[in-house]
Amino acid sequence: MAREQLERNKRLSARNARGHRYLLQDSWSARAAATPATAKAVSPAPRAKGRPCYAYYRCVGSDAYRFAGGRICHNPQMRVDPLDAHVWDAVRATLEDPARVLNEWVRRAESDRVQVERRAQRDAAAQVSMATKN
Repeated sequence: MAREQLERNKRLSARNARGHRYLLQDSWSARAAATPATAKAVSPAPRAKGRPCYAYYRCVGSDAYRFAGGRICHNPQMRVDPLDAHVWDAVRATLEDPARVLNEWVRRAESDRVQVERRAQRDAAAQVSMATKN
């Protein structure tokens, strides 16, 4: 039990959180480039006290130096703060409406049931096909 807790602590340690400081970092990709989006902090001037630092989500495919033929993604970068705020508003609205969560859960459960039934039908058809060949 102590060993499991140590492993859990390692995974959740703040030292390991350096790579994912932003909500949507590495969780989406630009369709054209099929490369992950990352977040980059940018300061409008050399870092000085009181100077704001802005962060942007941007596609890794927009970095020309990463690809021999130049950049493969031409999507614009997006500011982190308004996009994250929009996502959190949507999450909050979803959680404040239990019926919405329940309806989605039921929809997904039904979809899973249908997929299981289709898989069973395909398997049965394959067995019949194999039996008739022998």
